[in-house]
Amino acid sequence: MKNYVTSYHNPDLDGIACMIAMANLRAQSRPGLVPRSLGEGKWVVVRFGAIDFESQFILEKLRLPAPRAVSDLSDAGAIILVDTHHKLQLPRDFPSDKVIQIIDHHPNGDDAAFPNAEIINQTTGAAASIVANMYLDAGIWDEKILRLLAFAIISNTQEFTNSTASDFDRNVYAKILEKYPISDNEISDMMASRLKILEVGLRTAIESDVKVFDTKFGKIGVAQLKMPGLFSALDLDETEKELAIVAHDMELEYFLLNAGDTKIKQSVVITANAKTAEIIGNHLGVKFENNRHVFDRLLLRKKDFVFDQGK
Repeated sequence: MKNYVTSYHNPDLDGIACMIAMANLRAQSRPGLVPRSLGEGKWVVVRFGAIDFESQFILEKLRLPAPRAVSDLSDAGAIILVDTHHKLQLPRDFPSDKVIQIIDHHPNGDDAAFPNAEIINQTTGAAASIVANMYLDAGIWDEKILRLLAFAIISNTQEFTNSTASDFDRNVYAKILEKYPISDNEISDMMASRLKILEVGLRTAIESDVKVFDTKFGKIGVAQLKMPGLFSALDLDETEKELAIVAHDMELEYFLLNAGDTKIKQSVVITANAKTAEIIGNHLGVKFENNRHVFDRLLLRKKDFVFDQGK
């Protein structure tokens, strides 16, 4: 039996950073730091799916190893889950009963699906802020880990421009930067690294970040891309066609892409079909034209696409 730290399928930098940081935190031997209920021994960082280009960029910059890819956790003794507690974002055979701790910042999670877990679900812009605060409270000033978490905070909050960015995020980030500064150029380079996914192909880009939600309408898939200069790089007609193909492959009746251009601070929502456009239009209070609508702000998947859950 092994102890694992993991996140949802195809985790972003926030998830990757929290996974690595939590495993490192559990390895600390300071008295009182690790409650006995959280298990003992080494915690192994593993991932389901791929690592995005932004996470690769930061891990290489900090010379940190990437989480190992796995297909299942059937040999798990205990699991720490970060940046999610939604069952549909995990493999079908995920051993939810082995999860003993959850660190998340998303609403409408499946609390009952994790009966043995201590759930820390705090309203913040980044799960990394919660984990970083654990380090600060414990007096652990690990430069690589704290810089990793700081990059994740600034990434997930879109440089604190997201409406979910909180004073908690800002205060934790500021404390890290007092000791370990991060330059504007480093942040710009990190954000620009996201565009590399489009070089691989539009369908790959769409599939790289999809979360499925169980709603009163049925399952709704929400893909997300956020990067500077996205609007000029995206062909909307081609995107709609690819969305329809991905929706068919994933057996989803409702599917959409939330495409945010972080340079101009706008989002365009493109749906795979008219049925999705009608539901999302009603949900957001707008009328879709040709299965798409442009918003004069960056939409957030965890806030703007929160649906009434299915039964």
